[in-house]
Amino acid sequence: MNKSDKYQDIILDILKEVKEDQKSLSQSVVSIDKTLERNTASLEEHMRRTDALEMLHRDNEKRIQNLEAPHKAAKTMKEILISLGKTGAAILAIGSFVSWIAQYI
Repeated sequence: MNKSDKYQDIILDILKEVKEDQKSLSQSVVSIDKTLERNTASLEEHMRRTDALEMLHRDNEKRIQNLEAPHKAAKTMKEILISLGKTGAAILAIGSFVSWIAQYI
């Protein structure tokens, strides 16, 4: 076997290795493509469900606000009435005190 035959054999061996590596890489790329496709579909489904949940959350917030509105008004009204009651009681107390003092003058 001469030198050129040895070089040809070496080159052929290297080409076989490259071809095997190429097959392996091709299989890896196909596997990655399948995984990417599956993950993309999964992400799309997740985004769809997230959007639906956000819509439900906004709807629930509106419902809760509508339910809380009468209670807020009632609470404010109660605070106003209590304040008026305290003011009236203070005025009566001052009036009683003035009339009590007037008896002794």
